[in-house]
Amino acid sequence: MPGIKPTQVTFLNHGQQTGEYLLTDSHFDSFDDESYFTHGNPTEAQIEGPVDAQVTFFDDQQFKFDENVLLVSLKRAGTADNPVTVDVAQQRLGPDNHDNGIYKGEQDDFGWVLYKHAKGDWAEQVLDVAGTFANIVAGIEDKIPGAGQWQDYVRIGTTLIQQLQGLNTPGSSDNSQVDNISSVLFGTSN
Repeated sequence: MPGIKPTQVTFLNHGQQTGEYLLTDSHFDSFDDESYFTHGNPTEAQIEGPVDAQVTFFDDQQFKFDENVLLVSLKRAGTADNPVTVDVAQQRLGPDNHDNGIYKGEQDDFGWVLYKHAKGDWAEQVLDVAGTFANIVAGIEDKIPGAGQWQDYVRIGTTLIQQLQGLNTPGSSDNSQVDNISSVLFGTSN
């Protein structure tokens, strides 16, 4: 059974509307540099809709769970005169490191579920690619003519990359918010 959809969402940045239009339905594509519904990273979302209406804010476009995702379910009706305001910039779990996972909480006007997924940084991604390349080279070095002179370098490089990969903890981070809303789902997906 699909969730109840809200009527509309208005994005604000420190109390000022950030877009030209109100969002009245799901938006799967990136909001980056778009001024129709929001411009920049909004700090709040005002939701109008019935009790139990659900809105999901994604850090990633196309409703992907590759980064943090925040699901909000209204505990009271949000109206034009009294919308439910959600601080989307709030660190839901506080400033400390937290493991990837699913967390939930309650506020007066809404309940929330945070699907926390630490995004790997560029260094982690480069090390992953370098590690894959080093493992491929190490696996075929004895089959390449003249590669014997490079075997020590390959072993040292592979060991170094593996040690550097262990320094980062991609399964946790201190980020427990949706940094830049890239897509929004009204209700729930089927």
